[in-house]
Amino acid sequence: MGTITIVSFALFFVSCIALEPPSEDDLAGIQVPPLQNEPKFYTRASFKHKYVNNAGVIRDTKSTGYWVTISATTNCQATALEKAALIVSRMVKHMPADVFNGLSKSHGVGIFSAKEGLTVYPEFSNLRDTADCHHKCSGSCAHTCTFDGRKYETLGGLTSSISCVVDDNVICDSADKNHHHQNTLVHEFGHLVMHYMPSHLRSQIVAAYNHAKQSNLWNNHQYAMATNGEYWAEATAAFFMSTVRTDVTGGMNLCGGHHACSSDLLSRHYLGKHDPTLYKILEYVYTDNKPDIPGDLKPCV
Repeated sequence: MGTITIVSFALFFVSCIALEPPSEDDLAGIQVPPLQNEPKFYTRASFKHKYVNNAGVIRDTKSTGYWVTISATTNCQATALEKAALIVSRMVKHMPADVFNGLSKSHGVGIFSAKEGLTVYPEFSNLRDTADCHHKCSGSCAHTCTFDGRKYETLGGLTSSISCVVDDNVICDSADKNHHHQNTLVHEFGHLVMHYMPSHLRSQIVAAYNHAKQSNLWNNHQYAMATNGEYWAEATAAFFMSTVRTDVTGGMNLCGGHHACSSDLLSRHYLGKHDPTLYKILEYVYTDNKPDIPGDLKPCV
C-alpha cells in the first residue's frame, strides 16, 4: 500500500482506510485490559480461505469468474471463516454485476483474532504498534493511532483494500465489545463496496450525503454523519438491519422512533421515505432494485 493519510474519520478509495464505529465499550469508557505476555502472530500468521461469487455461492477453491476472497487466520475460532463467508454471501447474492465485478478486484475480507490484531494482515502491517510507541500517538508514533487516539491494532474493524474484522464480533461470542448489537462485518464490507463500486455511484453517495447533512435529515452529531463513507456504511447496516445501536447510526435504523426497526424491510421503507436519494443507491447496489427481498442478516448471524 502507499502512504495513508487520515482525513477526519476516514479516507476513501484504494489508498483509504475506514474505521469501525467506536465500540459500545469504547463509548462507555470501559478499558479493556491489555494482553500481557501474549505474543502477536505478525509474520508467522497463516491463513485459510473461502470464496464467494455473485450468486452467493461459497466455495473452498476459486474457479474462473468473479469472486470475493474471505480469509481468516488459523488462530481464529473455527466458525469465524464460515460465518464471515455467509454474511458476505447474503450481502452480494442480489448485487448487480457492475458492482460485484468491481468488488472482486478488492482483497476481500480478513478475519483475525483479538490477540493478533488487524495488523496481522499485510495491508495494515504499516499501522502496527511498536515498543517505542507503546501508549504514544504523537510524532513518529502518529501512524499507529486513529484520529481519536485508539491504536489501530486494537480496533475491531478497518477497511482499505480489505475489510478486516475481529472474530469475536463475527461469531458473537462473550468477548464481543459491541455486546451483540452491531455486525461490524456488514459495516466494514459496506465501506469496501463503496471503495470499489463504479465511480458514478460513489459520486451519487457523496451528493446524497451533502444533501442529508445540509438538510439535517439525520443526527449530524453522530458517527453516521461524520463523512460520506460512514454515512454509506451505517446506511448499509440499517438497510440490512445488522445493527440495533442507537448511538452511532444517526437514526437510520430507528424508523422514526427511539428503538431499532423490527425488520430490515421496515428499515428500508423508512430509509426510502426519509432519505430517498440515499435509498435509491442502496436498493440498486444491494438488491438490483428488488428491495423487497429480505437480507436475512442481523447483528448476530
